[in-house]
Amino acid sequence: MPACKLGSAEITDRLTRLEGGTADDTTVPAIGGWCSGHGWQPVLPPVQERELVASILNAFADEVAEHLDQGRCPRPRVLPLPKIIDLDDGRVVYDEEYYRKQPDWTYVQSPG
Repeated sequence: MPACKLGSAEITDRLTRLEGGTADDTTVPAIGGWCSGHGWQPVLPPVQERELVASILNAFADEVAEHLDQGRCPRPRVLPLPKIIDLDDGRVVYDEEYYRKQPDWTYVQSPG
């Protein structure tokens, strides 16, 4: 698997651990290592991902520390972040399949 896809999967896995309370002292430094671009080719989506994740970790350092200290999300809630696929005259169309998309760009099978 190319480093760009592997890196995206590794970042997602560690962010999931952080959110789920299974992160440890190596989790955030590992994310930082992937965000530094080690082993990545300059492919736009992974570059954007690592820049975004690094920025979020920096901007929300206190919240990240709370997750690590408490071993869980201190403010659990569902935060759907839909992908906009069209915007026309103030009407927004969302990608309803976006939640099934995996870091390697494949999709999880729909239930049923």
